[in-house]
Amino acid sequence: MGRSSQLVSSVREELDGLLPLYPLCSIYKVPERLRRVSQKAYTPKLVSIGPLHHGKEHLNPLEEHKLRYLQQYLRRTQVNLEDYVHKIKAQEAGLRSCYAETIAFSSDEFVRIMLVDVAFIIEVLLRFRFHQLLEENDRLFNRTWMFEDLWMDLLLLENQLPFFILEDCFDIDKIQASSNISERLSLIDLSHYFFTNKLQIKETQGNLEIIRSSQVEHFVDFCRSLYLPLKQVR
Repeated sequence: MGRSSQLVSSVREELDGLLPLYPLCSIYKVPERLRRVSQKAYTPKLVSIGPLHHGKEHLNPLEEHKLRYLQQYLRRTQVNLEDYVHKIKAQEAGLRSCYAETIAFSSDEFVRIMLVDVAFIIEVLLRFRFHQLLEENDRLFNRTWMFEDLWMDLLLLENQLPFFILEDCFDIDKIQASSNISERLSLIDLSHYFFTNKLQIKETQGNLEIIRSSQVEHFVDFCRSLYLPLKQVR
């Protein structure tokens, strides 16, 4: 009887620990059968974005650089670090549910990964669009090979952030006030400028207008929509 009680207690604990399912799941691991064909095609070369590749040894060298981007973004927005932490922590369950895999990181570890990577991506988009924001010692933008690896890493399905958290942490009013930027651009505008330049896609204005009125899941979804015939873009 004692063993049965322990088993019941153990299973109940597992059941109680299940997170609710959300309709937001959109970030998956590549099936093993595809990965066996080409491991390199699905693995980031330079930077981990999100939790799925975080901590891999060959990606660690850029982690300090990502922290520097976070530091600059905090200065640029003049928002307290605590405010961003609270903003992300409040949406942790929804963020975790965007990933098909169970994320093993603790709450604090997960929120930290999101915070650093959100600021890093926003800073990359801002610096690519507004060259006056570039710093002289920015080794990411100053080394062409690194930047080429970076933007291609941003298009890997396992290397994504939910787009909504990027938008939630992006405040063009605060950025304009501190950075002497005259254009009032949304995160979708910055993403469009970045990827159409790097992918060399032209005549996407019609797609952009429809994307603005849709729900973007992540960068892979964003770029997919750029390629679709207009009548098919949701």
